[in-house]
Amino acid sequence: MTYDKPPSDLPTEKNNPFWQFSLKVYQHPDIKKYCLLLQNSKGVNINLLLFCCWLSYLEEPITYTEFKKASVAIKEWDQEVTKSLRHARQYIKTHCHSSMLDHFYKQVLTQEINSEAYQQHLLYSHFSKRVVTHKKDKVTAMRYLYWLFNDMGIVINNELGSLLENFILLTLEIT
Repeated sequence: MTYDKPPSDLPTEKNNPFWQFSLKVYQHPDIKKYCLLLQNSKGVNINLLLFCCWLSYLEEPITYTEFKKASVAIKEWDQEVTKSLRHARQYIKTHCHSSMLDHFYKQVLTQEINSEAYQQHLLYSHFSKRVVTHKKDKVTAMRYLYWLFNDMGIVINNELGSLLENFILLTLEIT
């Protein structure tokens, strides 16, 4: 896959409404806890979790085909770059207890965040022309989360469904 430069009329990686939304909600300790739990236990991409909630603010719902196209657009980058950086950062944090490596750890963390921002930019670019509203549509957000989990082959049982509902309610409450 080739990672072309985005069209010049799109905001830069860290200057788009989806990135700003994510920064705002991820600061909340419970949102962060939900995201990391789902990432670590189910392998869910946190950007896609947050994206499902952000998409519920669009004036018009998206189709499954549009959702799938956006999800696929970040898959290779996530696997080859973001997860590799995360793995390296976690390894350094766990196994390398040297003050000499503190700066290196921070550099890897910064690059991991930049990689996450790039993923969000790719996701946002699929819907940048859509109108964002201030509505809070938990049903639409849940539909998008169901699509995400279904694509991953994860069955949403009662426990997971309840967790996702709480995640959505809290996310939409914060924004």
